[in-house]
This record gives sequence, C-alpha cells and structure tokens, in this order.
Amino acid sequence: MSSSSPISSSDPAAAGRGWLGRALLLGLAVLFTVAAVEVLFRLAVFPDWRSLAPKVTVRHPVYGHYSAPNLAVRRFSPPDYDVVNHTNSLGFRDREAGIDEDLAGIWVLGDSNAFGGGLQDDEIFAAVLQFMGRKVANMASEGPDMTRMARVAKDMARRGHRPRAILYVGSLNAFIRDMRDSLAHFDDPLPAAEAPARTAVMGPAATWLAALRAAFLQHDAVTLLGLKTRLIRNSAAYGWVKVAANGVPALRRMFLRLGWRADRDLVPSGFTPLLARDLGERARVRIDSTADFAARLAEWTRARFGVPFAMVLLPTQHDLYPARFARFLAAAGLDPAAYRADLARTRLAAALAARGVPMLDLYNALEAHAGESLTFLDDAHFNRRGNRIIAEAIDRWLSHDLGLRAGG
Repeated sequence: MSSSSPISSSDPAAAGRGWLGRALLLGLAVLFTVAAVEVLFRLAVFPDWRSLAPKVTVRHPVYGHYSAPNLAVRRFSPPDYDVVNHTNSLGFRDREAGIDEDLAGIWVLGDSNAFGGGLQDDEIFAAVLQFMGRKVANMASEGPDMTRMARVAKDMARRGHRPRAILYVGSLNAFIRDMRDSLAHFDDPLPAAEAPARTAVMGPAATWLAALRAAFLQHDAVTLLGLKTRLIRNSAAYGWVKVAANGVPALRRMFLRLGWRADRDLVPSGFTPLLARDLGERARVRIDSTADFAARLAEWTRARFGVPFAMVLLPTQHDLYPARFARFLAAAGLDPAAYRADLARTRLAAALAARGVPMLDLYNALEAHAGESLTFLDDAHFNRRGNRIIAEAIDRWLSHDLGLRAGG
C-alpha cells in the first residue's frame, strides 16, 4: 500500500489554497516594502516632496480656472529652481499694496511664461518692468487661454479700473488655438462676480463616488500625464526619481538615457502641423482665428479705454535653438525639409499685421543672446536671464513704438 501526503497532486483544491496563501504573503511583503521605502523617502531622503507639482489654480466664477488668490506656494524642480510664488487677493502675480496703482498702468495678460512659475516674484519680466519705473499689473495665469484673459480684462473694466495699455504676452505655439467659438461668444455678458456654485442633493452612494473622483482625478484627465501628476503629488519616492534626482548630474544623464525623464528637446512645441511648410486646414484655422480674436480684443480695448492693445510673441525653444528642433524632428520621425521652427510665429505675425494689431516679436531680442541659456534645463519656459531680456525689449518697444514712457 502506497503512502500519500496530506496535500498531493490529486488534491487540486488544497494545492490552489497553498499557492493562494503564498501569493498573499508575497503581496503583503511587496506592500510592506513599498510602504517602508515611501516612509523612508518622505522622512529622510526627500522631505521636500510636498513642493512638487503644487496646485496653483482654482475654479473662478468669472474666469474659469485661474490662479488661486493669496498664494504662497513653493515651486521646486532641481536643478532649475526652488522658488516661492505669491499671488494677491485677486489671484494676480502682483503685489497687494499698490495694486490699484498698477491697474492704472499696463495690464499684462498671458500664460505660464508671463505668470513665471519657476521664478521668484521679482524675477518675472512684469516685475522687472516695474523696477524700470513702469506700473504693471500682471494678470497672467498658467495655461494658454486667451478667452480667460479677455474675461479678466473685462472684469477689471467692470470694477472701474482703466489701463494705459493692454499687452497679451503669449508663449508660442501653445496659445494658437481654434478660437472660433470664443469669437462667437466674445460679447456675451460676464457672469456675476460672486456667482454661487451650483450644488445638487446626492444620495450617500453618489456622494461617495463624487468624493472618490475628486480625490483621484481632481482636474487631471484620465491620461498617463494625469496619472504621473497624481503620483508626483502623492509619492515621495516617485517624485525623487522624476524630479529631485535631476539635481545630481550623473543621475539625470542616466535617467534621460533610460527614458525615466522626459528630454526637453523632444517635447513638441505645441501643435506640430503649425510648423509644416504645407499648411493644413486645421493649422490655418488656428492661426486665422487666433489673429481674429486678438483683433477683436484690440477693438474692445480701443472702444472701452481708448488705449493701445498689443500682442507680444515669445518664440519657442525650438525656434531659438535649431539644434534642439533637429533633435525633435529626428525623434518624431519627421522630414526636416517639411518643417520649420519659425513658421507658427511668422505666420501669426503676418496675420496680426494684416488685421492691424500692434505686435512685438521677441525673436530677434532673444536670439541675439541664444549663446546663453535662456530657458530652464528641464522645460521650455524662460529663466531669469530670459525674463530680463524680455523686459528690456518690451520697455524699449513701449517707449519707441507705442509712445508710452516709463513713469508717464
């Protein structure tokens, strides 16, 4: 008579329970290890993790998403910057005391380069212009949205403020969008300044699902980028790998080779078809409707205030540094003969000129210093040196072309 073990190959249920138990133990061990590593990084290796990808915008009843008021938030991205962004009670990247004086000066509308997330408050070109003797109200907010900026200007007008001029300082090529719908609604009345948020009565299950969605998604789309943003905001270990390790040159080079860190040069400068020599219909609509919207905003400015409106065009890093554009085209598998880095800028400039919109193209001023590093190492935004050059060029142009002297 042969002997048999308590758990034999003829007892699949018992064997399955054994594998399940080992799998559970392995899963618990992995979870414990991950948790221990995360605690170690939070407490000892990277206690600055909470300063990564902070939330700086909130829902505004008039503007849509806009810079949160009264911010004092640290922005941390080694080796590029470790700064604190402040906003006033209006959500402007501007001072609180004296803001009424600034609102009687030049209004700066714009996106992330004008907001200056990677800069100290006094390093942004708008602040540099202030030091040059000009009153400047920096109303810019992160994200390229001319519609939102038009609402900001209209709301300040509704509150009784009056500028000497309005400048829209736009980062190419991001703000060149299909603006036809925004044009159709340009004259719509603004919402009430203190419009109450709509709320609905929800049952327990719906309330729980809404809270879960807010906790995990917030305003991030369900995309890989959204997932990465959530991880950076919630994991010290992931944040160290993606951001903090860049402060160590050898690690940064290794992570770039491994693909763990995005290469700035290989990131598209907005909508790539805008750079095609053979301009497609979608790209043409973007250029024409953006120029049309700028012309409409200029018309509104003249009718409301009798003062100039002008567009200020910030070139892309690919436009300023051709070698970077060549790397981008090669990585994207695009024919260098079919694309040119300056085409979005020059086409928009021509469209603005055809509509009579005053415009300052900052390419020449910045390209004259292209031997210097004018953008951050890990993104395409202009750094402190770049902002100084931008401020000096705008200051000269305001005096010579618009006839607006400092202090006048």
